[in-house]
Amino acid sequence: MVSPASHHDDGTFNARLHLGIYATSRHIPGVRFAGVTHPGLIGTAPSAELLATWNKREGELIAAHVNVVPPVAFPPEPIGAYVGQDLPSDVREKIGKEGARTIPGREHGGNCDVRSFVGR
Repeated sequence: MVSPASHHDDGTFNARLHLGIYATSRHIPGVRFAGVTHPGLIGTAPSAELLATWNKREGELIAAHVNVVPPVAFPPEPIGAYVGQDLPSDVREKIGKEGARTIPGREHGGNCDVRSFVGR
């Protein structure tokens, strides 16, 4: 099975070939590692009201626990945010300044690993 190519910021990529539990890449000769394909993540976008609630709550947590390791939460971070680069720049900037990070999971379901879903 060929995994989707991993694209990097410098324009390079590598594709992996999974044979059994091992993955190799012609782009990185001589390297083999045990790898499990990952079907991806899904999430549910919050309403504007719920997003505001999170940002207020998490901002207060961050302010109250400045030196805690690991951090109790992460604020929105516009640098490096990937939110759909075809959006108008003002929309991307707004999302970068206000958008929720993928961690922690929240009351809307959060960042859910697809392979964890089980039909019943």
